[in-house]
Amino acid sequence: MTTQDLQSMLEMGVAGFGLRVNSQIVASTASVVVKSGPGMIFGIEGFNTSSTAAFVKFFDTSSPTVGVTVPVFRVQIPPVASGPLIIPLENGKTFGTAISVAVTGGIADSDTSAPATNTFILNIFYK
Repeated sequence: MTTQDLQSMLEMGVAGFGLRVNSQIVASTASVVVKSGPGMIFGIEGFNTSSTAAFVKFFDTSSPTVGVTVPVFRVQIPPVASGPLIIPLENGKTFGTAISVAVTGGIADSDTSAPATNTFILNIFYK
């Protein structure tokens, strides 16, 4: 599936409704609130211009502490040579409280290492 296929599917809507997009250039490990209330994620795109992977961590809270709060969902943005991260979630991933996300340089839930500035772009398709 290509990036364009994913965008078309999500913009036309899964189950007949359109989705919002949270798009960010990752500059630190600070968490970002995607949605301050309950919601669902239907797709993720991640782009990486470096040779080092980064790790996206999703939280079911609007105020996670990166490295302390345990993520409920994790994905890796692969190094540039591996191509972009494209994950369609046709049935969605439900978050009961809020949707927050952070990107770190390490896989461990306790990791707080910052990814290189302006190296990663993350798009989250949600409702």
